[in-house]
Amino acid sequence: MQVNITIDRGNTATKFVVWEGRRALSRHTVSDFTRLTAENLDSRYPGCKVIFCSVAGDNDKFKEMLAGVFGNDRVTELTHATSLPITI
Repeated sequence: MQVNITIDRGNTATKFVVWEGRRALSRHTVSDFTRLTAENLDSRYPGCKVIFCSVAGDNDKFKEMLAGVFGNDRVTELTHATSLPITI
């Protein structure tokens, strides 16, 4: 089954969940979601897809970092303009 990762990037913390279908495999809260965090997730869950939202600013830089690790075709940014329903 496909593994997906959701990332909610806030001003003081970033929460992310690893999903297999509708089941949460793991939940995490970190003060800073770094490239190393992304690389570890990509290594553990090769081929996973990522969707993220952020109120923290620097979204372009964050998305560029995620795309550099996971690949641009595997990263989706959720914004007010995102069409619904979402499929990743």
